[in-house]
Amino acid sequence: MKIKNKEAVVFGKNVVVEALRDNPKSISKIITTKKTKEKFLNILERARKLKIKIEFTDEQKLDLMANGGNHQNILAVTDSFKYYSFSDWAMQSQEREKDLVLILDKIEDTHNFGAIIRTAAAVGVSAIFVASHKQAPVNATVFKTSAGNIFKIKIIQIANLNDTISKLKKDGFWTYAVDMGKDKKDIIYNQEFDKKTAFVLGSEGKGVSEKIRQNCDFITSIPMQNGVESLNVSVSAAIVLYEYRRQYFK
Repeated sequence: MKIKNKEAVVFGKNVVVEALRDNPKSISKIITTKKTKEKFLNILERARKLKIKIEFTDEQKLDLMANGGNHQNILAVTDSFKYYSFSDWAMQSQEREKDLVLILDKIEDTHNFGAIIRTAAAVGVSAIFVASHKQAPVNATVFKTSAGNIFKIKIIQIANLNDTISKLKKDGFWTYAVDMGKDKKDIIYNQEFDKKTAFVLGSEGKGVSEKIRQNCDFITSIPMQNGVESLNVSVSAAIVLYEYRRQYFK
């Protein structure tokens, strides 16, 4: 059972359900086992109504297709992930009074990437900008970790993060690098974020790069005690995103 170059595999019950609900046109087939098909009757019936092909195989082949991931005996074969364009997103953003976006400065761990997408979707982020190099790809692990929420948010791949920051500024966004601040005023809870805000999150090891940090309007930091220097990047993302939401969606 071969997967074509322009296809991808997503797996796990919740992810497949989300894919069927939010992006069914991307799915070419659903694959499960005959032994476990009774568990997925609702999913299979939905697939049949959408005229999506259903195939049965054994658990060992599912293991191979999911590359050892926790597939829960069901997976979907989809089109390869398609990134949105900056111009398409920008046209919609100009019409919104409030807008929130994320810029990821080379997040390399797929689990972190997926977790950030899941939180971003929950908060209402309109777009996530990612670099075209040294950035975790959108793969099955990202789909799984995001719990299928990858279909609910625009992910835009760009060649130059600094150019994107400059474009966002011209469109009325204020940009905040999430990094170590030098002053109490930099602490996230002491700042009032603008209606159009872009948070920049740095890589797991190096944080926000110096050039990008200098290009941002502000630094915003998360207070920590007991000598702890940093948090997991997906945790940092959740903190800053929900602080923005607290300020504007009370």
